[in-house]
Amino acid sequence: MGDEFKFSNYVIKNIRHKGMKNKWFADALKITESSFSYKIKNDSFTIIETLVLSDLLDINLSRVQEEYKNFKANNTEECSLETLEAL
Repeated sequence: MGDEFKFSNYVIKNIRHKGMKNKWFADALKITESSFSYKIKNDSFTIIETLVLSDLLDINLSRVQEEYKNFKANNTEECSLETLEAL
């Protein structure tokens, strides 16, 4: 599976869209900004962090799950930018 289907991609896209800072989200997760950056880079959020971020960023996890199913079924190597923007 390609490197492009990562929850972190949704997080980055939505943070940019909202024009907010990583520090604000790190504080919301009660972690340091460097830990937040590490988790973004390595796509290593816990399930609780994923739920908190999806709530803060209005990420519809059902749509992410559906996109993943389509991604897996099509065995593609990347998730399209259009699909990310639709979420």
